Amino acid sequence: MKSEKFTLIELLVIVAIIGILISVLLPSLQRAKELTKRSVCLSNLNQIGTSLFKYIVDSNGEMTNNNDWHNVIGHSGNGTIYPATSPIDRPLNIYIESNFKVAECPSDKGDAKKKNTCG
Repeated sequence: MKSEKFTLIELLVIVAIIGILISVLLPSLQRAKELTKRSVCLSNLNQIGTSLFKYIVDSNGEMTNNNDWHNVIGHSGNGTIYPATSPIDRPLNIYIESNFKVAECPSDKGDAKKKNTCG
C-alpha cells in the first residue's frame, strides 16, 4: 500500500493561497473597523446633542456660558477656565446615560508631537 503524503510543492502552494486570501481580506477588515468607529462616533454625537438639549430644557433655555468644553463634558482634560472641575461637576455629564467617554473620538490616536497630559 502506498501512503499518500503531501509534497513540499503542494504545501507551498497551499501556504501561498492562504497568504493571498489573507492579503485580500485585511483591507476589508480595516474598512469594517473604521465603519465601526464611525458608528460609535455618531452615537457619541447623538448622546452629546441629547444631553445638551436636556440641559437647555432644564435651564429654561439658557446655554452654559463656559467657553472651555473640557469643563463641560467628558471625564478627562485640563480646562483653562476651571481646570479643577471634576467629571461629576461638569454640566452635561449628569445627562449622559452611558459613560463620560462620549467626548472622545474613537479614531483619535493622540498628539504625535507631544505627550498627552490631560487628566
